[in-house]
Amino acid sequence: MCGFNNDISTGSTSSNNQSMQTTGMALTGLGTLYGMNSIGNSYDSQIATAKANAQIAAQQVYQTGVAGAATANQQRERGAQIIGTQRAGYGASGIDTNSGTALNVQASTAGTAEQNAQTVLYNTMINQWSSRQSQLQYEQQASNLESAKQDAQSSALITGLTKLASQYYSFGATM
Repeated sequence: MCGFNNDISTGSTSSNNQSMQTTGMALTGLGTLYGMNSIGNSYDSQIATAKANAQIAAQQVYQTGVAGAATANQQRERGAQIIGTQRAGYGASGIDTNSGTALNVQASTAGTAEQNAQTVLYNTMINQWSSRQSQLQYEQQASNLESAKQDAQSSALITGLTKLASQYYSFGATM
């Protein structure tokens, strides 16, 4: 009977070892999946931020264009108002507003107003270009993060599978 108990004890120990090794392999597999998911979540947050920043920059391009066009039109309207005031002043003084110095002054005012409007539009284009560059950088950042996420998850998977294979072969060697 004593020998019988030893056999049962050895069988039980072997079964326990196999169970522990199987459990260890399962935990390694689950740990690998959890790690990949955790890596994905970390990168997803950064990717979402980069994409949101790209969208904000795109909106700035549009908003800058709208604001610049409005400001340029305001410059033109101011010029037209000044010309109107000039014409009224010349007319009240009995000066012909369609010739000579009066006409030259009005033309100069119109030219200055248009030059101011064009300066506003030029500055608007520079600001739009800058916002567009920011948008492109954020889009590139999101793309780079997508690639890094895939690389990190692949690396985690390969590491996990390597550990799992090592455990499997160790498990086979003990059988």
